[in-house]
Amino acid sequence: MSPRTAPTGVTAAMRQWASWLLCACMLAALPGGGAQALDAESIYEAYVLNFVRYSRWPDSDSGNGDYVIAVIGPSAIAADLRRLAERNGPVQGHALRVRAIALNTLAPVRREAVRTLQATLDDARVVFVAPSHRSWNGAVIAATAGKPVLTVGIGGDFVRQGGMLALFDHQGRVNFCANEAAIKQSSVDVSARVMVLARTAPTSLDEE
Repeated sequence: MSPRTAPTGVTAAMRQWASWLLCACMLAALPGGGAQALDAESIYEAYVLNFVRYSRWPDSDSGNGDYVIAVIGPSAIAADLRRLAERNGPVQGHALRVRAIALNTLAPVRREAVRTLQATLDDARVVFVAPSHRSWNGAVIAATAGKPVLTVGIGGDFVRQGGMLALFDHQGRVNFCANEAAIKQSSVDVSARVMVLARTAPTSLDEE
């Protein structure tokens, strides 16, 4: 199934209610309740945290082990997300642990990169590829394919390549799109409250 908008039969009222709910959760997650002006990176981080909050993994009910969020990108983003996670506490009884993966921003050699990432991301539940590291999209997606790992990136190309959720800017607002087939293949259960808000994947950098 290709990246899409919302499930068939979703009404405008349902979308509006779900949008309000997710927005409220995002603002509550941010320091100070989200009252200050937000930059794009802060919004991305809040989205990532709420994607985790509204997802379940095959062993979610066990309550054993941390949920590791791996950040492919600048250490500052990982640090901000770590503070956000600490402020909001455990998810489904699991502590959140954010780990920065130090990688060059240049496009990697695919085969070597996939092999390295498979070992590096072995304990990750979520992988967020920051805007600065888009060149790693393909390697991250290949390294996590078929595993219970939620992949989150930036721009429509991320979901078209096989990523699960992608954030993008459109007309001054951050939205996201989803690849439902990739999510199902991973066995990660992303809540319908999230999926109902997914937009059509943008087709050009102008829309992202």
